Amino acid sequence: MSSENVVEPVWSSASSAALDLQGLLSARVWPLVFIASLLLLIGLGLPMVYSATVHNYEARLFWNQIVWLIIASVMAVGVSLLPFRFLVRYSFWGLLLVSGLLFYLAFAWLTNKLYPGSLHYFPFCSEIKGAVRWLRLSIGSHVWQIQPSEFAKVFLLLFLASYYGTLPRKEIKRLTAGILLPGCTVGAVLFLILLGKDLSSTVITGATCLAMMFYAGARIPYLLLIVALGLLVGTAAIKMSPERQSRMTSYKNPEAEQLGDAFQLWRSQLGMGGGGLKGRGFSKGVIKTFLPEAHTDFIVAVIGEELGFLGVSLVFFLYLSLSTSIVFIARQCRGRPEMLLCLGIATLFCMQALINIGVVSGWCPTTGVTAPFLSYGGSSLMVLLICSALVIKVSMRNLYLIWQEITESQWHLTYKASDSIKAKRSVRQGSH
Repeated sequence: MSSENVVEPVWSSASSAALDLQGLLSARVWPLVFIASLLLLIGLGLPMVYSATVHNYEARLFWNQIVWLIIASVMAVGVSLLPFRFLVRYSFWGLLLVSGLLFYLAFAWLTNKLYPGSLHYFPFCSEIKGAVRWLRLSIGSHVWQIQPSEFAKVFLLLFLASYYGTLPRKEIKRLTAGILLPGCTVGAVLFLILLGKDLSSTVITGATCLAMMFYAGARIPYLLLIVALGLLVGTAAIKMSPERQSRMTSYKNPEAEQLGDAFQLWRSQLGMGGGGLKGRGFSKGVIKTFLPEAHTDFIVAVIGEELGFLGVSLVFFLYLSLSTSIVFIARQCRGRPEMLLCLGIATLFCMQALINIGVVSGWCPTTGVTAPFLSYGGSSLMVLLICSALVIKVSMRNLYLIWQEITESQWHLTYKASDSIKAKRSVRQGSH
């Protein structure tokens, strides 16, 4: 056979098309890992909420959580149907709306502080444990409480992804455009959240926004100044609250403060330690009957007692696979806004999970942070599922763009190979 008839293969291991095929395979696998981890966490959380509440509330809170899950799923599907450009373009207006609600709650709290008993003049406001951070909605005999600070998280992520994703890289390195403008916007929202006596949400949201600035490429010296400013504000917030000061010291020796500020932490550690390797069995735990808020902030303690070390290890593994899959989805993004959004969501999920587990096990001071997808709560579940819908939306967009690149590359290489064959044939005919 003549060497002139040999044509180089269109697909080769070193070709860009082959690399695109590998990207297509990865773009199919990681969204499936993300969805599987998400469903397993929700599937684990629902029965544990039932187990943690059935002794006091029968099945009422369990069915409430089912209703919240349905509402959150509908909202997540609705967000996933919106064009990504629409979400990015109008994220700032959504942030203004949430900021208005936070300002309303902060103003109601301040007025009630100055004039006790005036809270009833503010519709939809609800005070729980001295904090006014919930909007109270009554529908028939049911009362629903919405926490706007939770929704501020997703709008801040969309705003920063939109801002840094469309800003030239040279501008990101500058102080005014890269730090001051977005920093003042984020700082104003965080200040309103802090006025609602929600230091934990302020810290988690602020740290997530700071991480997004780092991912976008802001200068590290400027970011260190923000960290120093945040530490000063956090220290002042702790110094001004005797309750926060006692929490900062009691978690170091919970046994000595088991009847005081370490009441929850001490019982949480007893439950975690009493579970052993395999646990006491589903719904057979005893610490939950003495542990306030077991179905919200301390749901992992219930898991540790009833499912043991293996159950807590499963929770760790699911959170790890969830965050890792989002990072790989971000790696496949073709646009900066999508990439920054995914990295911000991964940071939010990871930080909230680590802080909750740290509180339950005694690594961190006791604070009100829910375990993502496990704890009881409507606002948190809605925001987490909306973020999950955004990740799935981005992954589907990645899959479409990678497939489009493959088809265009295949057409280009096939056309080039056919031109080469025609040219060789014409040369042979001319030589004859």
